[in-house]
Amino acid sequence: MHLARVRKLLYLILLGLIVFGLLPNLAGFNKVADALRRAKVFYVITVLLAEFLFYLTTAIFNWTILILLGHRLSLTEVFGIAWASSFANRLLSMGGVSGLWVRYRFFTRRGITNTLVGIVIAIQNLVGMVGLLIAFIFGLMYHFLHRGFTSRETLASGAVIIGVGILLSKCFYLIAHREKLEKILLFFLERLNYLRAKYKKKLWSSHHLQEKLEQFYQEISLVSRNRHKLIAISGLGFLWLGCDLFALHFSFRALGYSVPWGILILGYTVSNYLATISMLPGGLGVMEASLAAIYASLQVPLSIAITAVLIYRFFSFWLPIPVGGLAYWGLERNYNRREQAEGN
Repeated sequence: MHLARVRKLLYLILLGLIVFGLLPNLAGFNKVADALRRAKVFYVITVLLAEFLFYLTTAIFNWTILILLGHRLSLTEVFGIAWASSFANRLLSMGGVSGLWVRYRFFTRRGITNTLVGIVIAIQNLVGMVGLLIAFIFGLMYHFLHRGFTSRETLASGAVIIGVGILLSKCFYLIAHREKLEKILLFFLERLNYLRAKYKKKLWSSHHLQEKLEQFYQEISLVSRNRHKLIAISGLGFLWLGCDLFALHFSFRALGYSVPWGILILGYTVSNYLATISMLPGGLGVMEASLAAIYASLQVPLSIAITAVLIYRFFSFWLPIPVGGLAYWGLERNYNRREQAEGN
């Protein structure tokens, strides 16, 4: 298991070296290297600070929801879990599932029910989806007002808005109609049990699923009674997206270049959608290429676009690997010590 993780890390580093080696050559390696040498240290530090605030606001968001639902963990602990889940997302190409598993693992070990963990994760993901969609529409409006749309851009943009809109509305619809959600979950449970039976594994009980669903709706009832507070807390979800956007903004400012906010937001949101669809760890390769290509197509000099993307991705993708790895190790050690002390 340990060797498998090391192998995945080596593959990730190799892929990263390929990406960071190929991209500069598209604009001329010397141009990109020169731009990096002339980067303003103050703005590079602000990129680092913006990414730190991204994880802090994510942690505060989860921490506040847990308090709202009657569970108190230390903010430091939730902050560490935010870093650890990011570390997992960068090592495994599972569309963010590995990060969800890390949060589930640590939250449940602190006595939080798995249904409540599911609600916290669902709220965070829904808020993030809504925030990204609003940002995408804003970027489209800016682009339309200043440059207009080609027919191809109109079709692609409409498809994204409709697709994300349908996904969001479907999520809310299923939560509001318990019987339909239960029917879908039972359908998937049957398919999973069919696969588990093939490998002679213990089958999952439909009764157990219904018990968990009952717990889920009890927690949802608690959330709905505090919906006004939840709406206020959701503002933190938009704030963490804003922190990541500021990191990208300051990456351009470090090179003495300022991208209009509408263009910046449009490139950021489209690249995030593409990175999510790719299922690659952290969207590695897809995020860098799409950001550079979009900004270059919107009249940002190619060497500036590539250099800014490399700065941004160094802090947003690569830095969480060692920091998140240390956070995961520290959490695992502390939890094991606590569990051993409680066992004695």
